[in-house]
Amino acid sequence: MGLGSLTDLKDLRKELMLAKTTDKLKASVLTMVLAEALNIAKSDGNREVTTNDIEGALKRINKMAEQSLAAGVAGADKELECLKQYLPEMLSVEDTESIVNALLEVHGNNVGSIMKELKTTYGSKIDMKLVSSIIKK
Repeated sequence: MGLGSLTDLKDLRKELMLAKTTDKLKASVLTMVLAEALNIAKSDGNREVTTNDIEGALKRINKMAEQSLAAGVAGADKELECLKQYLPEMLSVEDTESIVNALLEVHGNNVGSIMKELKTTYGSKIDMKLVSSIIKK
């Protein structure tokens, strides 16, 4: 589904306000996402929140919820379900391999250049752990 309606800070706040009256879990999750997105922007020179910040916040909160689920924390599965509707669509393994192999032909083994181009072009839509494992092959 992707970011749904969370394309900027205004949309995130609007979604949060609506959720406060209808869905307490969703409101809680969106509050965490908002706080994390603001923190990301603040730590990067106190700038405005971007879509990439919101995507990054969603991924971080999702990772924490996955860790909580693995640790047996009650309610983590419901948080994950709520987050899924907002997470950006990730590139498939095949697409990622194809892109990385094409970049390896262009940049050789210059991992820094490859990672920079991938982050710039694909942002949070590409699994950087997968990219790293492909490059190491």
